Amino acid sequence: MCGRKAKCVRRPYPAAGASLVYDPRGRLYSSTTVGGTVTRYLYDGANLIGEYDASSSTPLRRYVFGVGMDEPLARYVGTGTTPEWLLADHRGSIIATLNSAGAVTAKNTYEHSVPGLIHQ
Repeated sequence: MCGRKAKCVRRPYPAAGASLVYDPRGRLYSSTTVGGTVTRYLYDGANLIGEYDASSSTPLRRYVFGVGMDEPLARYVGTGTTPEWLLADHRGSIIATLNSAGAVTAKNTYEHSVPGLIHQ
């Protein structure tokens, strides 16, 4: 894992209360909360396919991708078998999740603008 890799980059984020570790490819390898909870991240190439509790290897979230690059379609929570569907906008940003009945369970909003533009 990261301990056997050539180099890992650690970045503390005190304001957020997290410490993030990246692998040599620049992918998030693990995150640690202020409370000491460590989450490890598993990839298939560039695609994140799982998040696991580092202390027990228990799956927290698993992801299913389409055939395109960075095209997440669904996620499963824990060892569950019911998917949460991930809806993307035209830029590929996840804007909502749906349950198996098609009801919106969460919405995300993003503000896209010209780089360098200051929003007040």
